Amino acid sequence: MTKHLYRRAVAPLLIVLCMAAALSTVACDDADKHRAAQAAAGVASGLSALEAEAEALYHAGAIDKQEAIVLVLGISDLTRVNDQYVEQLRSFSTLDTSNRQVVVNWLAEMTRSVDALNNEGVLRVKNPASRAKLAAYIAAVRSSLGIVSTLTGAK
Repeated sequence: MTKHLYRRAVAPLLIVLCMAAALSTVACDDADKHRAAQAAAGVASGLSALEAEAEALYHAGAIDKQEAIVLVLGISDLTRVNDQYVEQLRSFSTLDTSNRQVVVNWLAEMTRSVDALNNEGVLRVKNPASRAKLAAYIAAVRSSLGIVSTLTGAK
């Protein structure tokens, strides 16, 4: 297996496994905290898969260099926001009224970042088949965010 193929196949899996291991310490104290941690893990998994798909589409010539750059920058922004949230969530023994605002803030920032990635990246991909593939990953990330919106009462 070439180095490139190995990285494409293994790197996303390692990222998801590392996030799951980090979140395993988070998800044991209460149901809301567990759901919040599951949402963050779902987001991480979705972003990893989205990045792998964008890379595959670029290497297949289905998206151009500029489209790939915009996608990678948007994914990087989302990953940064998610990682910061996970670190904050790990510091809580439980999710309650004293720290629930962290989850509300994360949801708002993630929603803005997902919307920006969709509007500035995915929807501007010229190839309709590629755009549809990428949109499916955006939908998966939004689904994970939906879990959090039930915790915060957001719509």
